[in-house]
Amino acid sequence: EWAHARWTSGCAYEVSAVASVSGALVLAEMQAECRGGVLTPAYAFHGTTWIDRIQAVPFANSSQKISVELREGKPSEEALKSQVSERNRRMVMGQEKLLRGAKAWAKPVLCDSAI
Repeated sequence: EWAHARWTSGCAYEVSAVASVSGALVLAEMQAECRGGVLTPAYAFHGTTWIDRIQAVPFANSSQKISVELREGKPSEEALKSQVSERNRRMVMGQEKLLRGAKAWAKPVLCDSAI
């Protein structure tokens, strides 16, 4: 059987940080379980709280959270092409904004109150 997941999120750097820290916490909690060796992430995190953890916390400068939607079957070739095209379109739009002088990063709200 086939299944796939569709996820949405904010900045890829923040997703990497949230996923990595959540994974480390899950693995630390699982020390009593023996899943040693070289494992795929799917096997290592199957049946754990990893997905729940990455979806629970919004990103640093927004209220956006990671969203994961599980779907039956293989994605169609057209669906894959459409998603890649949409991601590329949004990336180009972001690069154009940067070239026009938009700020890429903002200080977290906490920094303003600490000054």
